[in-house]
Amino acid sequence: MQRLTWAQRSIWSRYKIAPRRSKLPGASLRKVCRARFRVALYRVERDWYALARDIESDPQSKTAAHSRKVLAEAICASAEVFKAKPFFLSDEFSLVDASIAPILWRLPSYGIELPAQAQPITKYMHSIFARSTFRSCLSEAERGMRH
Repeated sequence: MQRLTWAQRSIWSRYKIAPRRSKLPGASLRKVCRARFRVALYRVERDWYALARDIESDPQSKTAAHSRKVLAEAICASAEVFKAKPFFLSDEFSLVDASIAPILWRLPSYGIELPAQAQPITKYMHSIFARSTFRSCLSEAERGMRH
């Protein structure tokens, strides 16, 4: 039996492994989308939910007033992202949308009113809030926050 050289083994291993490592079309694109979703979820939880907790803990405090201002600015700053696709960074409803929706639903109870330049966000809010699945998940207290 002839012994393979290092170069031959390297070529042989690539030949044998290559078919096993083949990717489905668009697999790398899906990885990029999942990474964007993870970053968005992290930012929403770290930034928006932290501000919401400050507002809910003591609504009359100076910290709450500052948090209201920062949260409104953060939401308005993301208007272009909401404008680009029907859902947040996607053409389909995702976990990011499910995470953002409760914050947007509670904006009136937080004393936050979105300005006119936030029209893409308002449109997004109406489309999310119209979903029967979203409405069915609301508690009685949350239903009372709007209307």
